Amino acid sequence: MFDPVLACFLGIACDALTGFIREIHLNTAGAIIFASSSFLLGFLSLKFFYVFLVAISIAHAMIGCDMKLEDL
Repeated sequence: MFDPVLACFLGIACDALTGFIREIHLNTAGAIIFASSSFLLGFLSLKFFYVFLVAISIAHAMIGCDMKLEDL
């Protein structure tokens, strides 16, 4: 019960982090996460992994964390 909620919050935080760092785009973060998925699935459940990726996608589409540090 607690794992999907934590995965949602971590996904939103990851999207916000990619929005603030100029060189890291959401596609880059997704490629890094996908490439390290065999390692991550060693200690994370598949459900956690899916919810995390979906939360990143929804947060990027709905919130649009493309804010840069110069905009603050």
